[in-house]
Amino acid sequence: MGKGNASKTKMPKDRKKSLAPPKKEEEQQKEEAQKEEEIVEEMIQEIEAQPEEEPPKEDTFKTDTLNEFLHLIISSWSGPCEGAIPNGFGQMILRSGAVYEGDVAFGRLHGKGTLKLPNGWTFEGDFVQNSIQGSGRICFPDGGEYEGEVAAGYRHGEGVFRLGEITYQGFWKAGKKHGEGRCQWNEKSFYEGSWKNGLCEGYGERRWGNDDLYVGEWKNGKRHGHWGGQLLGGLGGFWLGGSWGVSGRFDYFRSQSSFDDEFDRYFKIDPNS
Repeated sequence: MGKGNASKTKMPKDRKKSLAPPKKEEEQQKEEAQKEEEIVEEMIQEIEAQPEEEPPKEDTFKTDTLNEFLHLIISSWSGPCEGAIPNGFGQMILRSGAVYEGDVAFGRLHGKGTLKLPNGWTFEGDFVQNSIQGSGRICFPDGGEYEGEVAAGYRHGEGVFRLGEITYQGFWKAGKKHGEGRCQWNEKSFYEGSWKNGLCEGYGERRWGNDDLYVGEWKNGKRHGHWGGQLLGGLGGFWLGGSWGVSGRFDYFRSQSSFDDEFDRYFKIDPNS
């Protein structure tokens, strides 16, 4: 009876062992769970890394993407070759549908040429080792036109952009207005001053079609900081033609018509001056 009892006391332990998963299986489950966590973490990082959507702008200036087509495989080439490699002046058609006509150096766009993209964009100017680099002229499908300096496929340096009545003449950085420049929306409306990443930043003068005028500091495309302007009959606008003037501090982020303190001074403007 003692032996029988002893064998019965061992059974639960044996059952526990049989129910417990092997050690290798536990490790495999841990590895799979860790991989799932890593995948989720990568997805979160990817979502957080996506840039926020920019607010709408007053004009239709776009970030250039011409260089995206230059690395694609050649579909056909009409021109001289050296060792079965395109070399010289000719016409190249890429698999993307882009068409290039101009100088080629050992299979690379290099020299003067014209590149036409499937979406209607056209560039005519300088190429350096498959990169739009130097100066040239870009025609956009919406009728816009740029002429000036370019780098790595972007409007970069000094140049002029025109679209209908809109004209911007000044400096660019990576496809956006950056530095000193003047943007004219129509015969009366313009901004002249400093830009940063496509927005008014620093000191500049803005005049609207109704002759309202703001001369002063800007931040992120909004009026912010010290300023000098002219008010239409004390109603809160900036007027070019006469009536009352004021200088002070304007804080756009609090409200369109609020000031840090009382006006520094009032003075009468002589329309004939």
